[in-house]
Amino acid sequence: MIPATGAMWRRGHIVSEITHSQTLVNLPPTTAAVLSRNRANIAVYAAIGAEPGVAVALEDLISDEQLRVESFNRRVLEPLDLGRILAIRVEDKLTGLCTEIALFRSLDDPPFGSEAKYLLARAAPLMTAAATQSYFLNAARPTARHWNRPTALVDSEGRVYHAQDSFLSMIQKHFPSWRGGPLPFDIPDDTMRSEITVGRLTVFVEVDKDLAYVRIWERGALERLTDREREIADAIASGRSYKSVARDLDISPSTVSNHLQRIYTKLAVSSRDELASLVNSGAD
Repeated sequence: MIPATGAMWRRGHIVSEITHSQTLVNLPPTTAAVLSRNRANIAVYAAIGAEPGVAVALEDLISDEQLRVESFNRRVLEPLDLGRILAIRVEDKLTGLCTEIALFRSLDDPPFGSEAKYLLARAAPLMTAAATQSYFLNAARPTARHWNRPTALVDSEGRVYHAQDSFLSMIQKHFPSWRGGPLPFDIPDDTMRSEITVGRLTVFVEVDKDLAYVRIWERGALERLTDREREIADAIASGRSYKSVARDLDISPSTVSNHLQRIYTKLAVSSRDELASLVNSGAD
């Protein structure tokens, strides 16, 4: 869409400026490190940080004549054959993520101009959304447990690196005060795989090197029961008597009755028939 001699895609966090990933296209491998060390001296990065969603060209901020005589250009940009930069920053305030897309040309090439800025501003949000969708299509391995649940990729502190819209919607539904940043619950880090309950959500965590997949779903009615309550519910729903269940579990019939009242309350049912219907329907 926009002719350029090279490009760079950087994804990180808005506040901390932690870089999650960088992709270079037709640029020397050292380019990302050099530009990262010198960000404060490259005016275009300050400009896109001040106005996310707006494509900015370096020629809008400094003339070619000035750039040619600046020591910074001769020391940093010129050796990389970078004289013209067109960049944009796409921010997601909810997750705290930002994506920067930068296109480069030599100073001897034509300026990027207004059409290039317009095209990049239109394309960048779509490219960012497509990249996230592509990531999760690859991550949704049918061999992984709960692969089809709403998913996010987070670090050990719960900061989101990628997230499906369905994941963010569910988090907001159950934690209305969440405004981005680390997830509103702790991520287990002592096992490769773990499943925890957070309110009415089931959270499955699968560690992948330094990051973790977090998959969430709303707990079904029967998942609200304790193991003992589920055991009693299954038995009573099958038509067994209090005495029979009590004998097998080595508890008194009155204890079975007390458990059953709590089961009825949790499941919002009021009879054996309603309980049996729920259990047999596989509502969990």
